[in-house]
Amino acid sequence: MKDHMPRAVTTFRIFVASPSDLEEEVGRVNDVVRELNITWPDQRGVALEVMSWKTHAFPAAGGDPQQLINQQIPPDYDIFLGMLWTKVGAETPRSRSGTLEEFQIAYDRASKHPESLQLMIYFKTAPVQPDQIDPDQLKDLLQFRKSLTGLKVLYWTFETPDEFAQLLRVHLSQHINRLAQSLVPPTISTTSSPSPRDWILRSPVGVFDSPEAREILSLADISVAGCKRVGEIIDHFKAAVTALGTKTEESTREMNMATHDPKTRAAALRRVVSRQAEVMTQFASGMRPEISFLDNTLTLTLDLFGQIIAILPDFGPGPQVVAATENALKVASQLYGAILQAVDAVRQLDSSFAGLPSLSPEFVRARNDVRSLLRSFIDIHQRGLNILREIEHVGASIVASWNVGPTGIGE
Repeated sequence: MKDHMPRAVTTFRIFVASPSDLEEEVGRVNDVVRELNITWPDQRGVALEVMSWKTHAFPAAGGDPQQLINQQIPPDYDIFLGMLWTKVGAETPRSRSGTLEEFQIAYDRASKHPESLQLMIYFKTAPVQPDQIDPDQLKDLLQFRKSLTGLKVLYWTFETPDEFAQLLRVHLSQHINRLAQSLVPPTISTTSSPSPRDWILRSPVGVFDSPEAREILSLADISVAGCKRVGEIIDHFKAAVTALGTKTEESTREMNMATHDPKTRAAALRRVVSRQAEVMTQFASGMRPEISFLDNTLTLTLDLFGQIIAILPDFGPGPQVVAATENALKVASQLYGAILQAVDAVRQLDSSFAGLPSLSPEFVRARNDVRSLLRSFIDIHQRGLNILREIEHVGASIVASWNVGPTGIGE
């Protein structure tokens, strides 16, 4: 059995504040923290603990509910994680809602002691049915969001739980990196020899023969492969979009050139409209599975990048890790550019389809199917661009700490 050097583990606490309309996202917070806690205690000497009034408050008397929660929540948490969507929550005697009161407590503490607390604020932007919106709650929500600019608090937006989890993984890694750098490594008396992994990570020449080192190289390779596969799907979709645009232009010219004789014109228009509707139906049928596959592949690839960001700070600038990281960032940058070009082309086609007249019920159904598919493509990639920017930002800061120039994304 190999000897292992004992290691002290520092626990960072995350206080989660949100109204009741974000239960799924609260669950994703716990999922991401559980995932990070599998490797971080051993690899980095840090662990995360999620706190909220549901987990850390208890029945009591002597004040209003929020006041009791404020008294019972340990005040020394390291990260305040606030999430809002359609409402701010129930009013308290001191604030428009319990969530906003919890934010104010955290903000006051961060203002007095900036190094003691990190603020992470997220707004969900997914559409919601009008009958599910309380106008007064929405007004308070928008006022609070606007106030953050004056308070110099940077917030982030997301649309789906998957996107939130991907962003959270990257953002938590960034914040924990900063918090961990402020720690003074404890001296632990031991007669054990350094483990091979500890020796590898301290080695200036970067000998990478440990399972942990091979893990990051493998993740980088899979992420690169994922980027390339997403790029292939995008190229295929763009080719189909171009072909559809060309056929639509041809149909438009045919309709404009139709004879002015009312009888023959009507028959000619019906033929063109029917043929165009069939072309659009075939496009939607053929591309719908591609959109689903694209969404799944892009999600998996971005998750892998998030895992790399989470463990990358544990590895020094050895040649293999540097090369793998630079290559992964370069390929991610290329994917970013490909997504931008594809989204622009799809938006142009969607705009042209929006202006098409409602020529027949069959035509309208086909046109709406195509537009729904195009908007799905745009939405998926907007989320991808959002997360790729964050991956670049955090990855660049890690690479910069190695004095290596990364490949920029979104520049």
